[in-house]
Amino acid sequence: MISVAQSGVLVRSYKKGLLLGGAFGSFFGPILYKEHNVFRAAKTAAALHSRVPQLADLQFQNPVLTAFASAVWHCSCAGEVAITLNTATDHHFY
Repeated sequence: MISVAQSGVLVRSYKKGLLLGGAFGSFFGPILYKEHNVFRAAKTAAALHSRVPQLADLQFQNPVLTAFASAVWHCSCAGEVAITLNTATDHHFY
């Protein structure tokens, strides 16, 4: 689950099929990325946009959501999502 708001960006893992997971899985799953500072979240989105191939079919009106969604789409597991998002602005990102 990716949440982009004026208060920042939050990305949680979502597992379908757990007890009440269909209704509440995204609210109680582990946090993969959390940033309350909007400037830092925008900086992360810009880094992701420049480093991760953007998908033509995955375009939203909010460019921050598009950048985060594209990065998540290219990851194969929750651990990779956490690493990709949390190290996007590091100089050694590859």
